[in-house]
Amino acid sequence: MTSEPELKKLVWESWLQAVVNQQYWTAMARRYRRKEQIANIFVAICSSFTVMTWLVDQKMEWLRQLLSIASAIVAASLSILNYSNQVATMAELATKWAYLRFDYERLWLSFPIETTDLPLGEFSKLRNKESELVAQEARLPKDDKLYEQIRDDVSSKQGNVNIFPIT
Repeated sequence: MTSEPELKKLVWESWLQAVVNQQYWTAMARRYRRKEQIANIFVAICSSFTVMTWLVDQKMEWLRQLLSIASAIVAASLSILNYSNQVATMAELATKWAYLRFDYERLWLSFPIETTDLPLGEFSKLRNKESELVAQEARLPKDDKLYEQIRDDVSSKQGNVNIFPIT
């Protein structure tokens, strides 16, 4: 049987883990959105300059071909890399982690419990939600350095509580 102090510690660690994951997936979504924007701008510039070489100087065939090839390669890469779907999934994960964070916070704030009935059922439901999110994360790129940086930042702001990364 889990005691109140043990459950309280588990809720606290889960709450902080949710904070870390929310911030991490928000940062990853921003990063990949920027990558997608840069690639799209590059395609637009290359395409525009390709058209411009037709209008300005017919003798620049080599430049026209180079710009066309570069534009085609980046455009094809965008569809293969699928940044749009990754960004949407990352943003969705950040939102779900935020909701989970608030659920853990609510559970944490319910301590001390006046009754002998510990909220194990509620905690268990939250942990199940957490494992669903972890399964969804497995399909996305990871940045361990960014994760560690965010975890360390959250940990230092929350009194250096040990936060274990979810693998």
